[in-house]
Amino acid sequence: MTLPTLITLSRIILLIGLVVLHVLQPTWVGLSFVIFAIACISDFVDGYIARKLNQTSSLGAMLDQICDKILVVSVCILLADRGTLAGWGLLAATLIVTREFLVSGLREYAHQHALKIPVSHLGKWKTTFQMIALTVLMMVPFMQFAAPYWQKFGTLTLWISAILGIISAVGYATLFTKRSE
Repeated sequence: MTLPTLITLSRIILLIGLVVLHVLQPTWVGLSFVIFAIACISDFVDGYIARKLNQTSSLGAMLDQICDKILVVSVCILLADRGTLAGWGLLAATLIVTREFLVSGLREYAHQHALKIPVSHLGKWKTTFQMIALTVLMMVPFMQFAAPYWQKFGTLTLWISAILGIISAVGYATLFTKRSE
């Protein structure tokens, strides 16, 4: 068990704390935002440390993707429960969640057929926009007078993430099709 893998797994523990704090809302909403921000930062830190210390592994890469997906899906559910993620934002979140399951399934299928489908730069941008969007949407309760603007910005950024996700999923499917021929 390497340090990057432990950092990756810590996102699950942070997520459990985030859900507990969500249940205790509104008293702990500020702390839940901080926990989410730490979880997002840890996503970048674990990869950086793994590359820097040459501790990359198949297990670590797989756990990183799983933890990212659990975090994103769970926070989308929490934001929908809070009412921050509503209307067209729910459609964007649904597209994101659907894409995550489809790409995970494609990767699993490719793995069973000894095909490698590396993470694309577009997929990394998608993740960055997701984290920004969800962070902004987590901040909405703090914004008082400007909350509607932040909510619109967060929803727009979530849509950008959804579109990038769809484009990257098509890229993964195309790559898989070429490699499986």
